[in-house]
Order: sequence, then structure tokens, then C-alpha cells
Amino acid sequence: MQRHTEPTARAVLSTVDEQLTGVLQWVASAAFDRLDLPVLVRDHVDLDAVVETVDIDAILARIDLLGLATYIINGIDLPVIIRESTGGVTTEVLRGARQHSYEADQTVARVIDRMLLRHRVRETQSVNGAMPALESPV
Repeated sequence: MQRHTEPTARAVLSTVDEQLTGVLQWVASAAFDRLDLPVLVRDHVDLDAVVETVDIDAILARIDLLGLATYIINGIDLPVIIRESTGGVTTEVLRGARQHSYEADQTVARVIDRMLLRHRVRETQSVNGAMPALESPV
């Protein structure tokens, strides 16, 4: 008789285990609905100790770093930033080059005036319409 009751006992235990598992899942779900789990974790778990066990290299191996970099560059519009940041430098360089060109023109004009023995003051006007200080060709 013992042989017939053994399979029955296993079946009963299996059924009770399944029922108990269902009840425990229901109780756990109801408990988590009432608990503030992030606060419990923050107050009772050493997150630094958990993070120490994380394999950062394994995480980075899963990430498409090139795709991430492309996404970031597209998001911040890097070419526009470069253009805007170098625009000020370009403007200053052009302004300086124009000023040097103007000064070189003035020097050439003075040399020519001396060679041609011109003694009167030359009136010149820059491209932007400003009148430079009048100089005598001495």
C-alpha cells in the first residue's frame, strides 16, 4: 500500500507547492504595491558595494560607441558650433589683414609721392568709406 500512496503524496505536495507559490506571488505583488521600493533599497542596500561588482568593460563591449558618438554629434550640431566659434576668429583675421593691406597701400602711396616729388597732402578713402588721418608725404 505504501507504493500507491507515494505517487499520490508527491502529486499532493506538487499541487500544494503550486498553490503556495501562487499565494506568495500574490502577497509579494500586493506588498510591493504598498511599499516604496526605491526608498527601501536606498535605505537598506549598499549601492556602492553593488556597483563595485559590475563589470564596466562588459557593459562597454555591448555599447555601440561609434553610433553613440554620431548620435551625440548630430544632437549638438557640432559643425554649426565649430563654424560659430571660428567665425569670430576669421572676422578678426580678416579685419587685421584689411588693416595691414590699407597700411601697406598708404606706405606705397607715400613712397611714390616721394619719388615723384609730390609735396601736397593726398586724400584717400578706405573701402568702408572712412577717411584716414591726413599725412604729408615729407
